[in-house]
Formats: sequence, structure tokens, C-alpha cells
Amino acid sequence: MISSGLKNPNIGENLHLHPVAMAWGYFPDSNLEFKGKSYEGGIITAVNKVVSGYNSDAISTRAILETPALGPASFATLCPWESGADLKQRMLKYARTAHLISIIRDRGSGNVKALRILIAAGAVEVGTHRSDGQRIKCKGIKKKELEEFLDTVYAAEGPLSQNEDWMIYFSAHQMGSSRMGIDENEGAVDENGESWEAQGLYVCDASVLPTAIGVNPMITIESTAYCLSKRIAESITTQ
Repeated sequence: MISSGLKNPNIGENLHLHPVAMAWGYFPDSNLEFKGKSYEGGIITAVNKVVSGYNSDAISTRAILETPALGPASFATLCPWESGADLKQRMLKYARTAHLISIIRDRGSGNVKALRILIAAGAVEVGTHRSDGQRIKCKGIKKKELEEFLDTVYAAEGPLSQNEDWMIYFSAHQMGSSRMGIDENEGAVDENGESWEAQGLYVCDASVLPTAIGVNPMITIESTAYCLSKRIAESITTQ
């Protein structure tokens, strides 16, 4: 819309998204619980709300765990770099590597809970996307060893921190960059999703949401698009 020359100040502004951390687990072919390949099936097959831990004020923090779709190119790009040989081995295991993403709204980390779930599901190796290649082989591991490893998992700062160990984070559910408003000062589009500047130009995706929502927005986006598309259809038939 900006490239088309529209001048509304809300276009491209007010972007909201969900920052997420990711944990992974490797399931060998002999694991019958992990059927098929990681790239098969639906994009999101499970969403779970969990208590991830306690913050500095001893208040439990909640996280949303989801199963994302991760293609081979994204997988290769996001793998912590240790060596060429290590990346080759990771890619050979790609089809049997499952991921869980953790969406949270504070400094706590749902990665510990995600790792526990992957281990309980039968993963023989689990890890995070921390720059040092944080991972552990968990087949036959003793409880004490596991807890010691999980104690080292935390929400490290990102790569711009220039810390020795940093975490690769991801963004999901981009929303609000062409938000709906009661007038052209409050939003880029009106209640019908139509641009305040260009008649007949409609926006029907997550861009029209006024702000971020604290849950997976998929159904909200679908519902919004459905309602706006019905209004567009009605406006065409009444012209």
C-alpha cells in the first residue's frame, strides 16, 4: 500500500507480533510414536497452554506451545552453527526432527516445558536454538542429569546482544500494520476493511487487527476475513 503511493500514517505502522522461542527433538525411525515425517500433515496440529515456570516474583507464567511447519531451508538457516559436519548431520535428521514453539508474554521461558514434552514423546536427543548448540542425548538419561540440563535452559538474549551465548528467536502472527479505525486518523481502513484513501481497495488479513491478541490468531483472522468478504460481496450486489 505504501508502494502504491497511499499516505495514511497508519499504513506500515503499529506492527504487532508474537516473539517465539523454539525447541526440537529427534525421533529415530525405530520410534513408532513419531509416525511419518516432520514436513507432513497440517501446518499447526496442536496448541497447548502450559505453566512454564515462575518469574522473579514467584508467580507462575503461562506459555502457549504449538507445533510449527518448518521447511528444510528454514531448518538449515535456523540451526545453530557449530561446523559443516554438524549441519550435515542435522540435515540428515531433518525429516525426523520435531519442533515446538513457545509463545509467552514475559521473561519466562516455555522451552523447558517443550523439552519435557519432546522427551516424554520418545525423542532420543533434544535441544534449543541457542548459539552454542545446546542439546542433550536423552535415551537412557538419569533424572538428575536431565534436571541439570534443563536448569541451563533459559531465555537468553538475541544475537544483537553480542553475548557469548545468544538465542535465535522467531516472529509469528504479524498483525496490525494496516489497522481498522473509526476514521483515517485512527486506522488505515474502515470497519469494512476499505482503505480510507482508495475506494474499492480492501484489506482482509491480520493487518486490520487493531492490536495483537494473546492467543493464536488463526481463527480470528479467518473470521475477520469471512465477515469483511461478506460485506464486500454485499456492497457489489447493491451497487
